Amino acid sequence: MTERAIAIFWTHFNKEAENGCWEWTASLKQGGYGQAWDGQRVCQAHRLSWEIAHGPIPEGLWVLHKCPVKHNRKCVNPDHLKLGTVKENARDAVETGGIATGERHGTRTHPEAIRRGELCSWTDLSDDAVMEVRRRWAAREASLSELATEKRLSIGAISSIVAGRSWQHLPILPRRGIRKMPPDHPAHVRMRTATHCPNGHEYTEANTRRQGGGKWRRCRTCINEWARRNRAAKAKGGDSLEITCSTSRSA
Repeated sequence: MTERAIAIFWTHFNKEAENGCWEWTASLKQGGYGQAWDGQRVCQAHRLSWEIAHGPIPEGLWVLHKCPVKHNRKCVNPDHLKLGTVKENARDAVETGGIATGERHGTRTHPEAIRRGELCSWTDLSDDAVMEVRRRWAAREASLSELATEKRLSIGAISSIVAGRSWQHLPILPRRGIRKMPPDHPAHVRMRTATHCPNGHEYTEANTRRQGGGKWRRCRTCINEWARRNRAAKAKGGDSLEITCSTSRSA
């Protein structure tokens, strides 16, 4: 920092404030902090004040305000500054009222100014379209993947919509009943026509165990192999194993 930059710096603040703050009178950033020239670049005025009074700022630390009343972003008084972390800065701002929280937050004081749902410029969905998605999901008329394909969104985006994580200002509809796949669904057809289990064992009469009143088939070879591995794991003090062979629908 040049001597000329330091000399100019000391001419750009007012010491007349009753609370002892030295308020910056030159250029201000958008957030209200003063900005000054250190001889090479533009930097925040309160940081420059700290460096003039105390030397370089350690890496990873911020220069925080500790003004008597509340955080005065224009203040460059070295006695009103301290070093701290990002978390300490946020905590101090909440405690002194620099950040509005709770009932003082803008969403509470001016809810009409919050752009939600279809008023947001980055969404192509309308409120009615979102409610239609939720209605069809609640009525089990369509799956997440079907809705995602139809609306040209990801499955995660549709999941957030139906769960209420997004579009929170609209009501969430509870899901009803159980959606049953039709008999001609490809998954049902594939399971009915399968001649071997997923592990490659043939569904013979002796190797097939029927469940659910004869609606489902399970491979006896897979069941027996799992039972042997499970007994061996328990003998060694381990947890029960999960069976790997899935159930197939009867033909």
